[in-house]
Amino acid sequence: RVSVEKKKSDGYREDTDYDIFTTSCFSTAEFSDVTIDCFAGYSNKDFGANGFYAAYPSREKTETYNGRFGVVWQPRVNWRISARVYGRRHDDTFILDYQNPDWYRNNHRTYVWGGEFLHNVSFGDDKEIAFGMEVTRESLEHSPLGAHRWLRVGGFGEIVFPLTKKLHFNAGARLDYQRAWGSELNPTFSLCYTLSPAFRWRGSVGRVYRAPTYTELYYSSPANIGNPNLRPEHGWSWESGFTWQQDARRIEATIFYRDERDRIDWVAHSKNDPWQVNNIGSLQITGATLSAVSPLSDRLTARVSYTALHRSSELGESYISKYIFNAPKHHATATLITRWFPGVSQSFVAVVKQRQHDPAYFLLDTRLSWTSGKVTLFVECSNITNTAYEDIPNVSLPGRKFIVGSTFTAK
Repeated sequence: RVSVEKKKSDGYREDTDYDIFTTSCFSTAEFSDVTIDCFAGYSNKDFGANGFYAAYPSREKTETYNGRFGVVWQPRVNWRISARVYGRRHDDTFILDYQNPDWYRNNHRTYVWGGEFLHNVSFGDDKEIAFGMEVTRESLEHSPLGAHRWLRVGGFGEIVFPLTKKLHFNAGARLDYQRAWGSELNPTFSLCYTLSPAFRWRGSVGRVYRAPTYTELYYSSPANIGNPNLRPEHGWSWESGFTWQQDARRIEATIFYRDERDRIDWVAHSKNDPWQVNNIGSLQITGATLSAVSPLSDRLTARVSYTALHRSSELGESYISKYIFNAPKHHATATLITRWFPGVSQSFVAVVKQRQHDPAYFLLDTRLSWTSGKVTLFVECSNITNTAYEDIPNVSLPGRKFIVGSTFTAK
């Protein structure tokens, strides 16, 4: 399968233009008990980033190469072994102020190479065990941030075991080692109980962990300052919910809680100060989600969803956070999909969002498409109501926008 995509726009305000080209190729070959697949991809992006990273008319150009090769061997119905190797090269050129390009320019190249092995064995009666390992090497080169290399080794395992006909238990663990941070063990446990053929309850608990990135550790510019003394963030998450499904109708509800320590975030004393990354302490996130989907007729389907989040942190009132309170505390979406004629469909999406300390805003989008064989023609209108809003503080997003396009799929 070959995919080619080209996007180009002069932007909705100064320095928001973009020119994006992506292409990829995916192929598989099947033999008696072996399947081989390979993937290659390339992308080139040149875009304006006015106010996106900081209050400057910035520009960025990236070029990325991806490759993957995998093999799956299944000598028995209940025995499956898979392995893959992958690589990625990413070149990035960033100009903080394109009107004064010599003031600050960042050119860097990153490489990621790795491989993983996975072995699955099922024993019948829904019993299953899986284990494997992964090795990843990352390097940062040709950069004012310095040359850095990381090697990460991980091992993982999981077991699925029915305690009764209706109650299933799942346990897993992952052990990662990185010389800079040492070893980290992250276990997870979950239960699933089937109350009826249509109704299931689920619950889980697990440890979460994230190591700092190259940008967070070493980046330095007049607008953003990294911190080489960062510690990994870690914590625990809990989740409980239910799923009800009958034919094409489905309802899901979930409540969750996440307690993080040594949370990594970019902070500043005021909007005029540069962002500095630090371990800001603890962060607690409590939330709930509700979603439902149902056909209203043979030609009409409706989907609704709602997410509520509450965050509390140790960040003092004298600091401004770049990301902690960026996610909406209320987010509701309603979607209608109708099939006017064979091959002709249209969707309407209504969204209401409200962020911490900001008023709620409303967005309405629609997309009309016609498909015949391998060709699809479409017309989109985003933000029909021309609402003024921001997803990132101080970065205004587009008003009403029309897109006309086509896709061709070759297999």
